[in-house]
Amino acid sequence: MKVCVRGSYSEWIDVISGVPQDSVLGPLLFLIFMQDLPDWVKNSIKMFADNTKIWMKIASQGDADSLQQDLDKIHTMELSFPFPGTFVP
Repeated sequence: MKVCVRGSYSEWIDVISGVPQDSVLGPLLFLIFMQDLPDWVKNSIKMFADNTKIWMKIASQGDADSLQQDLDKIHTMELSFPFPGTFVP
């Protein structure tokens, strides 16, 4: 994978995590492992297919702390999965 920002490209790197793209398995695994995610977070969340967006308007340090707590919860949840998160086709 490489990234382009304003016409400048990064170096290529191997991506060894995630789920196979364009497969039936990817969305199925997402649904199995992520269906209760909205119960874990306090802030706004939208989920569609295998994409998730969490956001909050940051107007104070408390707002920033709340969003960070949600991100920390998600990280903890990720670490508790029975799979290491490496699904390579």
